Amino acid sequence: MPHVCYIKAPDPIPPPPFRGALVQKSIWQLAPNNTLTLITWDVEIYDTDNIHNNVLNPSRLKVPPGVSRVKLFAQGDWQTNSTGHRRILIYKNNNPTLPVMADYRPTSTYAYQSISSPAIPVAPGDYFEFKVFQNSGVDLHFPPDPEIAWFAMEIIK
Repeated sequence: MPHVCYIKAPDPIPPPPFRGALVQKSIWQLAPNNTLTLITWDVEIYDTDNIHNNVLNPSRLKVPPGVSRVKLFAQGDWQTNSTGHRRILIYKNNNPTLPVMADYRPTSTYAYQSISSPAIPVAPGDYFEFKVFQNSGVDLHFPPDPEIAWFAMEIIK
């Protein structure tokens, strides 16, 4: 009778635990006409690595030590107005060279926007900010809608 040898397959390697941050607003923020405006965030839904600080630099999502790639996600809604453009942007280290932007010219009063990035090379201490621009002819408010207005970082590596 032939000898049968069974080789046990290795146990699957579990994925690493999720790391990242998701922040929102609890109050309206003025976005003046024809002005690039930095959005601040005061509600942390989750923050696994001290990426956000509600007191020091509440506009920033900061890359923690040991991280080399992240993905970013941002979403917003605008106060009702059907004139001009609405733009949301993500800046890296206060620099507009990161190619993540959404531009919208409302044809009605609805102006909802969302953007995401590919995996971006980063260094510890780099930070990202969410900025908005609108030229409706009047100052508008950026609403604190928890289902629509948020900013997030996912640590990839």
